Amino acid sequence: MSRLINLLMSSLHNENIHALTRINGDPLYVRPASFHDDLMIPIGSDACNIVNKTMKAVTTSIYVFNLFGLHLNFSANKSECIVAFSGAGANKAKSKLSATNNIVQFTLLNGVFFELRFVQSYQHLGTKISISNNMAEDVVMMSWIMAQDANSLNKQI
Repeated sequence: MSRLINLLMSSLHNENIHALTRINGDPLYVRPASFHDDLMIPIGSDACNIVNKTMKAVTTSIYVFNLFGLHLNFSANKSECIVAFSGAGANKAKSKLSATNNIVQFTLLNGVFFELRFVQSYQHLGTKISISNNMAEDVVMMSWIMAQDANSLNKQI
């Protein structure tokens, strides 16, 4: 997986796709996070370009994964995107994405068709992640899981 991630990051960098932040004025590139076969790629851009830049990153990712004989899954709850619109043009960009039901359709050069869903929250290994960082959804989910497990234990006692 590390060879794949290294090639992907190099390819994304060549496309000028990255997440850059500054700490005390010094630039800091935010690296992707991976866990087993899951990968999160942070992308930074202004509101008007974030969706296009994300789609460019997705296309690049598809091609790199295909080089390794792997295919990305764009079904619901699989490969999805959480986006935060901020700054100039944020409302317009948010409205434009909303007009497509938060789904962007695209076709690769080989004619293969995909849809990328832009979601408000994403569940990964039982942990709910959202752009608002509202932990309420995650707390409710974890409470429900614990209650189900406790009920199973009570039945066995």
